[in-house]
Amino acid sequence: MSIGILSIATNHYLNYWMSMVESFKECFPGHDTHTFYVFTEQTEEVDLFQRKHPDLNITAVKIDRLKFPEASLLRYEIYYQFKDLIVEDVLMHLDADMLIRDPKFIQLETAANLGPRAIALVSHPGYWRPAGMKRVKLNLTNPKILLRDIHLSIKYGGVGSWEADRTSSAYVPRNRRNNYVCGGIWVARNTEFQKLCKELSLLTRVDLEMGKIPIWHDESFLNLWASTNKFRLLSPSFCYDPRYPQLESLDNIVEAVDKNA
Repeated sequence: MSIGILSIATNHYLNYWMSMVESFKECFPGHDTHTFYVFTEQTEEVDLFQRKHPDLNITAVKIDRLKFPEASLLRYEIYYQFKDLIVEDVLMHLDADMLIRDPKFIQLETAANLGPRAIALVSHPGYWRPAGMKRVKLNLTNPKILLRDIHLSIKYGGVGSWEADRTSSAYVPRNRRNNYVCGGIWVARNTEFQKLCKELSLLTRVDLEMGKIPIWHDESFLNLWASTNKFRLLSPSFCYDPRYPQLESLDNIVEAVDKNA
């Protein structure tokens, strides 16, 4: 099974992407079933990086220099634009500013091969909560988290950073605000990946034409999709952030880089 790992890395994010690819190589030396697609304006720098790592399969795709939030908001449109270039069996979006910390990363790649749930999404690390006594312990030792959860549930109908503007294409009704997922990493079979990108790129354009930008850009649209479709929900171990106390019992498989550190 071939795997394509897609990232957008313009401006200084190309440095994060290089670190991410090197972290993959440390976990999986000699692996050649993966192709890293990087969409960037700095294709010459990618060529130099490729020469330093000849054992890696890297495809650099030239795009315009993008600033925030366009670099994330337009990712569905960019991926779909180059759909004919991306031919692997399974595709993964992976934010450039991630680090692969554990070989269990391979579990993510097979998560999209389960029947009708051909897309696997990851629980947002900031809004995921443990169950049972671990939840009780979390609330007792971190009362601010409990108070915040109560506030979000009352005000927005669910824990998460949902798009609440009814005029936005990314709006999610209160009764569908259940499992808030992160936009930084998700995986699907090629056909399902491209179908999702096409759908969400069209919605993104609708909002942009109205002069609207959803509260969390591409992540808002992904949560809209998740609110009405079947998918496999994975642990925030695949988007681990050591700053969140609720994650302390989980494995750190893919770590979100603290860019303020």
